[in-house]
Amino acid sequence: MGLIPARTQLEADLEVVDRGLLDSAEALNHAAAVLKRSHASFWALPPDRLLAVLNHDLSRTAAIFAANLATATALNAQLDELGLERYSQRAPTGYGLEGISFDQGQGLWIYTPPAEPEPEA
Repeated sequence: MGLIPARTQLEADLEVVDRGLLDSAEALNHAAAVLKRSHASFWALPPDRLLAVLNHDLSRTAAIFAANLATATALNAQLDELGLERYSQRAPTGYGLEGISFDQGQGLWIYTPPAEPEPEA
């Protein structure tokens, strides 16, 4: 008997399946990390510049948000399904700035700065 025991054809084939799952998990984890960095970079824009971008082309903004949400939701679900701790990245699914919202009445994105906490007496 050698150091590596002989495997049956089924065991070898199952290893191929497992390797494919791990390769896919690696790619999904990387994609989630890229989306996370992109999200953080976008939402770090100063509010006035962020509003200019969001309101520049409302249809495009909505399409980008919908695509990002669909992608992030699918990535996160697949990573959750795999349940492997080493693939812990998750893509953000919400806005990245407190106080940002879409005002239906105005038909524009707006920013309301969060209230300052009251100083302790």
